[in-house]
Amino acid sequence: MNFSKRARKALRALKGLVKLQAHVRGYLVWKQEAAKLHNMQALIRAQATERFDATMNNVNSVDRSHSGSGQRKAKVKSRKSNNSMSDFVDDPSFKILHSPFSMP
Repeated sequence: MNFSKRARKALRALKGLVKLQAHVRGYLVWKQEAAKLHNMQALIRAQATERFDATMNNVNSVDRSHSGSGQRKAKVKSRKSNNSMSDFVDDPSFKILHSPFSMP
């Protein structure tokens, strides 16, 4: 086998190796991003649950304080209300939970 045939064969093998490496790297990046998305969704669910529980605790404490005074009970807002984040900034029951996962 002469030199040029061996060189072409080595180049073809190297190209195949580079393609395989790119494929594996793409899979690993996809897997990492899927895990990051899953963790973000879990964090958002935890924040929503905490916010809802805190709101319900506030409403229940208002209901108990007004139960014997003859005043109307406070209305409970629906979970589907269109509140912006600014509605919760001044609320002391709104807690921000920080993720242990780094976000770029």
